[in-house]
Amino acid sequence: MKACLLSYWKKRFNFHRSVAKIILMESYTAIVVGGGPSGLECARELSKLGHKVLVLERSKIPGEPNFSTGGTPLETINEYNIPLSVTKDYFNKISLITNIEKAVFTNDFPAGYVLDFREFKKHLADEIRKGHGWTVYGSDITNVKFERGKIKSLSFVVDGHQKEVSAKYFIDATAKEGALVSKLGLRNHKNHKTTTGIEYIVKVKLDDFYKNNLCIFLGGKYLPDGYAWVFPFGTDTYKIGVIVYDGKESDFQKPEGGYLDSFLQSISKNGFEILEKHGGTLILTNGFKRNVWGNIISVGDNAGMCNPLFAEGIRHALFSGRLAARIIDKTERGNLEINHLLNYDAQLNKYKGSSWGIGRFFADLLYHTKNDKLKDLLTKRVSKLSCNDVIDTGFEYNFSSLLKLLK
Repeated sequence: MKACLLSYWKKRFNFHRSVAKIILMESYTAIVVGGGPSGLECARELSKLGHKVLVLERSKIPGEPNFSTGGTPLETINEYNIPLSVTKDYFNKISLITNIEKAVFTNDFPAGYVLDFREFKKHLADEIRKGHGWTVYGSDITNVKFERGKIKSLSFVVDGHQKEVSAKYFIDATAKEGALVSKLGLRNHKNHKTTTGIEYIVKVKLDDFYKNNLCIFLGGKYLPDGYAWVFPFGTDTYKIGVIVYDGKESDFQKPEGGYLDSFLQSISKNGFEILEKHGGTLILTNGFKRNVWGNIISVGDNAGMCNPLFAEGIRHALFSGRLAARIIDKTERGNLEINHLLNYDAQLNKYKGSSWGIGRFFADLLYHTKNDKLKDLLTKRVSKLSCNDVIDTGFEYNFSSLLKLLK
């Protein structure tokens, strides 16, 4: 019977560590709920450090959901050992385009890459399973045992089979959903503004201007509130999308007259083929101050780790996941009290500093206003910056060059 069950799960999941092993195993150092970059990086680091870790992801397909612009600076590739095989293109130009202004910033070498988000997440999952980690896709959390400020265990169902598992630590990496922290009433995401985006992967021939160029479009000509983008994604292929503050997908995903469809038609002259469609909603904050409750740690978008200026989330998600793993590892190896986890909040808040609040201020000026003249003026001013200045401002949140221009 056991052999038949093992064979079934191996065929079902085809992973280095099959779900069948989980049926025989009940306790882990950590259980990560959510298979996005932050959760997978946390599990990858814990697995590498020798800890038994389990990742539970609701999507049935590895790498899904696939919604992310995927644009990230070179630092991400180097710092987190991301192979170029999971990237689709590089960028050495960044452009801001408004109704009447255009600012183009060019570098002599790649400033960053556009990830194949699906393959990137599959790569992280493969790394987890090389060590002491397991990943389970298509798993739905059915119950969480929460006693005296700590999670004792949780139950999940996959393909009709239910399993209860326990761990010393639990990681919520489920973004806005908050499968642990929100459902347990530890945080109320409803009090925060959101930003909603929809993106197409499109096969289309565009002008050479768009090659290796991260293009951001601002102004009522493109959409009234938010911004649109065109990112390179391989030969004659682009990620094209729009994002709206406090918007809903239904607001701009309509078959006719939708913002994204209108924008796509405006930039493509010779027809196009939509290969994929993605959409999602993020919590719009400067990052939450508290992300630890007992043995629960919040990471990634669930901890508000998407910087509001360039809506950059991948690098910060990876940072929060790795940080959580290292705090857990230090707590375990030093046999420290559970309160040591509070160092996660201290280090995360130090990482964000005041720069995220400043980034939110400039994001509101650029995106969350219908004042097109202001967008034109700001774009004209920043056109005097170098590409390095823009990268320093947009990705490193060093605003000194920008503030000098605005004096």
